[in-house]
Amino acid sequence: MFSVPDYYEFKCPVKLLSGLTALSSITFEMGLLGCETAMVVIDRASLGAGLLGPVNAAFSDSNRSIGHVFGEVGNEASLRIATRVADIFRQTRCDCFVALGSGACMDTAKAANIMVSCEDKALVDLQGRDKINDRLFPLITIPISAEVNAATTNTAAVYNEEKNKKMEFCSDSLYADVVAISPAMVSAVSPRTMATQGLDCLTRALEAYTSAKKNPVVDIFASAAMDQVRGCLLRAVRDKHDKEARMGMVNAAFFAGIASSSSGPGIIHALARAVENTSHVPFTTANSILLSKGIEYLVGDSMDNAEGIAGMMAGSVGHLEDKDAGKVPADLVGALVTGLSEVSRLPGSLSVAGVKEDDLVEIAATAIRDYYTGDLKEVDALDILKKALI
Repeated sequence: MFSVPDYYEFKCPVKLLSGLTALSSITFEMGLLGCETAMVVIDRASLGAGLLGPVNAAFSDSNRSIGHVFGEVGNEASLRIATRVADIFRQTRCDCFVALGSGACMDTAKAANIMVSCEDKALVDLQGRDKINDRLFPLITIPISAEVNAATTNTAAVYNEEKNKKMEFCSDSLYADVVAISPAMVSAVSPRTMATQGLDCLTRALEAYTSAKKNPVVDIFASAAMDQVRGCLLRAVRDKHDKEARMGMVNAAFFAGIASSSSGPGIIHALARAVENTSHVPFTTANSILLSKGIEYLVGDSMDNAEGIAGMMAGSVGHLEDKDAGKVPADLVGALVTGLSEVSRLPGSLSVAGVKEDDLVEIAATAIRDYYTGDLKEVDALDILKKALI
């Protein structure tokens, strides 16, 4: 039974389309949103994999149209590219964005949307939480993997080349209007990418489930994400053509994204971001290493958290005392990480991934200062990093 707080809030303005007819429904959704002409933003890898074809087909028998396809998004969303997208959006008189592929293209479309919708404001002044109050142009996202990214969350981040730092935005205005998950899109991602992104999905779900800000609705979404990860992730990594498993993981990312948008980032997410910014290790790689080392800090001595997580991950904590509550979830997640590592050759430690011991203090300080809003201290963050180093 859920414990209902004296007061809580939950907002999820996203419409989800999942399944065989998700793509063919996009033009109908554009009509409901009052849109005629879409600008498609797609990353180079997805374009090269032929993923634009099914989207073009969805528009072929519709009175809605694609005004422009921008296919030059790389591995990271950048301010320079987002500015180009915004300029083209204005020139081609498009009235909505369709972002297809990786998190980078989702972030790019959102940043461009901010620019064209908030033209009287400097982008730098809109960084942070709840600074965007203008109504943005409609956004439809088409995710292709288990990456928990701007496709489903109320956040966006772009790299500012001039300042050599990321600009980060968080606002309910940044939720997509529609998320379309199609089996035609889920086979392109490599097994290793699916493994690391799937573990990021699990991290977001675990952090939401154990957050002090959680509520019964967050619990439902987080639990659904954990259940899908347990049943689908290994299968999705072992066989890229297992569409049932891959669809399960993309749906899990949607659930985890909604849960984490309401609860905020936890310590593992914060540390992975700090590792990425300090040691230039990809975020999802850092997360895959940190997860099994930091989960006991998420669970704490809460037997309710431990029982819930263990139940979703097919374990039991009935034989443990409260002080040992986190051990079973840690073992279950550790076993999953080990299984994924055997299949996809994930690095087993931060040092193998390229993190230097001399950087740990700076990483811990950055995580607590810039990304984390919970009760753990810098000494706790440093302890997790030391465990993950070797």
